[in-house]
Formats: sequence, C-alpha cells, structure tokens
Amino acid sequence: MDEILSFVALIIAITIIIIAKWKVGSSGNKWKIIVNKNLLELSKKENSQNASEVKSLLIEIDKLLDFVLKSKGIKGENMGGRLKNASKLFSKNDYQKIWDAHKARNVLAHEINPKISTSQILSHYKDIRKGIEKFCSG
Repeated sequence: MDEILSFVALIIAITIIIIAKWKVGSSGNKWKIIVNKNLLELSKKENSQNASEVKSLLIEIDKLLDFVLKSKGIKGENMGGRLKNASKLFSKNDYQKIWDAHKARNVLAHEINPKISTSQILSHYKDIRKGIEKFCSG
C-alpha cells in the first residue's frame, strides 16, 4: 500500500512539474507577442508626414523599450535607471544611440517647442527600434 501511495505521489509531483514548466514556457514570451504587435502598429506610422504623429513615434517606441527592459527583468526606478542598468546588453555604439534617443524623447515630452527635426526624430526612433528587435530575436 505504501508503494502505491508513493507511486501516486510521484505521478502527481511529475504532473505538477510538467504543468508548471508548460505554463512558464508559454507565458514567458508573451511580452514578445505584445512587443511585436506594437512594433507592427508603429511601423504603419513611420512614413507619416504629420509632425505630431512622428513625434509620438519616438515617445511610443521609448515606452515600448521600457516595457521590454521590465519584461527582461532589468531593475531601475524609472526608464533612465533601467536603461543605465542595461548598458552591458548593447554594444557601446548602440547603447549611446539609444541613450541619445531617450534624451530626445524627454525633450519632446517635456519641453515647449522642442528643436528636433523630423529626420532626427525618425533616426532616434530607428535606433530604439533596433535595440528592441535585438531583444525580441534572442
């Protein structure tokens, strides 16, 4: 009787482990689905001639990068802190471009009449997008 109980307990334990691993595996990459959906939506606006829409592209892609950093478990009180803690995840050149893009986003979000051209905004947008795509491919 003890052998049967031990066998049943073992089967239950194995079943619980399998279910737990399956749930973690399936939810572990849900953030990538969210990110890819958002990237697709943003890409529809990349050729916009509307200055406000172009400005929102940089702001939205910056928010998406923050979501990615949080999803990857990067710690920090805010986006700037998380970005600093993620510096080793990028090449030095890519990290500097992303940091510059984040600073430009802050200018757009917080200053009245920011002096950033549409081409600069799009360049910064592409730099952040490249960083996000790196995370989603790995």
